[in-house]
Amino acid sequence: MVYLLNFRDLPVGGKVSLRGRLSLLGAPPVPEQVALDKEQVALEKLALESEVTFLIHGFNNNQINGQAKLEQLAGSLKSTQGKGVVAVLWPGDHGWLGPLSYPMEGVDADATADSFSQFISLYIRPGTRVCFVTHSMGARVAMETIKQLRSKYGFSQVCLMAAAIDDDSLSCHNVYRNATLAVDRLTVLSSEKDSVLALAYPLGDFLQSVFFFETDTDGLALGLSGPRSCRACKGPVPSNVYAHPISRSANVGHSDYVTNGIMRPTHIQTAAFVDEVLSGVSVPVW
Repeated sequence: MVYLLNFRDLPVGGKVSLRGRLSLLGAPPVPEQVALDKEQVALEKLALESEVTFLIHGFNNNQINGQAKLEQLAGSLKSTQGKGVVAVLWPGDHGWLGPLSYPMEGVDADATADSFSQFISLYIRPGTRVCFVTHSMGARVAMETIKQLRSKYGFSQVCLMAAAIDDDSLSCHNVYRNATLAVDRLTVLSSEKDSVLALAYPLGDFLQSVFFFETDTDGLALGLSGPRSCRACKGPVPSNVYAHPISRSANVGHSDYVTNGIMRPTHIQTAAFVDEVLSGVSVPVW
């Protein structure tokens, strides 16, 4: 069954909702009381799922675009048929700043993780097989969520595509190393031809350090160069991390992983790769 979990308070921009609203993906709008009744039914169904895969979109997607991308990705995953799939919406966009809002969206990603971890604690039974598939800054939402829940839940497969987090964050004890070690396997799909991560990420990383006093200003993205050992503590990349750099000849950019339009060969290959990851294939290939 495919669900929609919405942490937005507005369709464009806005703040993170403290309480995620759950519905069935594709369900038509209904009056408020009917929606609440249907949500309760959806929550009860979700609590019974033995396996749940969360799909999380990235930065600069409004509600319509984010939902369309995740709905198309969900429909392309054969491995999740008959299992619980949850498309997660969060306000990683801005009404009029557009892409220029990037330095501020890390705050929304972290706030989403706070609400998200509370939702999982309330409605996902410990022992449930939990997986994450993310694009871009959705990686930050997932990893912050895992960081908060790692003592309570075990996580099976995590697939970070074009991840807009630092390339050494999975190795650093004060960032995501412990969260990474709570996962059976964490797969990184990266491309050195991702011009968004190559050009915009370093600037955004620097501006975040200026505006929000974050200490890491190296500006190298995990989704561009793949995982690296920690620069500060020299911690190695955990052995449960599987890195898959896409060949430069494929010329895969930031928008070539997921789409809300016509699926091109790169989108089809990405969905097939994610399927192999979720199925536990030992060496998934893009």
